[in-house]
Amino acid sequence: MIIVDTALRKRAGEGNPVRVGIVGAGYMGRGTALQILSAIEGMDLAAVSNRTLSEAARAYDQAGVDAVFAGSVQALESALAKGKRAYTDDALLLCRAEGIDVIIEATGEIEFGARVVLEALDHGKHVVLMN
Repeated sequence: MIIVDTALRKRAGEGNPVRVGIVGAGYMGRGTALQILSAIEGMDLAAVSNRTLSEAARAYDQAGVDAVFAGSVQALESALAKGKRAYTDDALLLCRAEGIDVIIEATGEIEFGARVVLEALDHGKHVVLMN
């Protein structure tokens, strides 16, 4: 773990954190969001998506972090370019947006998760599966 911690610390020092998008804001997604937002140096939770929009916003609210709604790729990219965090109900926006390096798929839905993963890979994202 020391190698990963050192690399993340270096990225934090360079002002270039790993920008994470989480798809799914249930128990696992919100727990992961809280961990990234509060305890992991060198990572930033750029965006959260959930089919129920209020649950996507809740992931940030529970951590005491402000975020804005993004309803399109352009709106998401604009928010990220301004240093804001965003939430949406369209998971594929996270996969398509510049400014997100890694997609964490935490929906628990195998078929939907597979579509998200394929879209993320098509757009050059790294993928972490929680299923």
